[in-house]
Amino acid sequence: MVYKGGIYQDPACRQHGYMEDYYRRLIDISHNIYKESRHDPDIDLYRVLDMYDSISHNQLKSKEWLVTEASKHIKWKDVMCILGSWYGLLSYMFRHNGITCHIDNVDTDERAKIIAETIIQEPPDYTSFYTKDAIERYLDEIEWYTVLCTTSTEHFDPMDWGFLARTRPKEHLLIVQSNNNTSENEHVNCHETADDLAEDCQVEDIYYKGSMDFQGVDGPYQRHMVIGR
Repeated sequence: MVYKGGIYQDPACRQHGYMEDYYRRLIDISHNIYKESRHDPDIDLYRVLDMYDSISHNQLKSKEWLVTEASKHIKWKDVMCILGSWYGLLSYMFRHNGITCHIDNVDTDERAKIIAETIIQEPPDYTSFYTKDAIERYLDEIEWYTVLCTTSTEHFDPMDWGFLARTRPKEHLLIVQSNNNTSENEHVNCHETADDLAEDCQVEDIYYKGSMDFQGVDGPYQRHMVIGR
């Protein structure tokens, strides 16, 4: 299923109401980083660009699509692990779409974790943040989690992802996105179709499978999503 319009057409506009606090906090943090850089040459100004990239139109569009479809299958008693959580945007969007289960956000970037905690501002028994290899964190706590979620399958080493797919308990809800945008050097685990993604993830009971058209810097591409067990 390919979406080109309808409810997925312009998430940035529709989400403005509850996204305003997120935007304000992210902008305030980026402003402080810039001010600090005037007196500290070691400040990494790339961080500001990275933060703005995290709320691009494509990021919002793909995450709104995921939240819309995945929220139908998540229970309040679930424990979700988000692999590659970046600045916590997906976690934030889940919360504001009525998802009340515990959410762990996992990313290897310590600074991103600190920024995400500042933006999200939720108690740790409700939403937690960890700086760790995401797959390692999930496998270490595999008996606790019930939902595995990521929007960045294309960034994971194919062998590591294959091991995760084989190891994941079949009762765990799997919510994954990937794409066929091979023009990005860091995209090492792309999938040409949603069927390819489902097969790679070894999903037997599929609740949702589809693709959406996107426009990238180097041209159009498709993002795929699979939800199931």
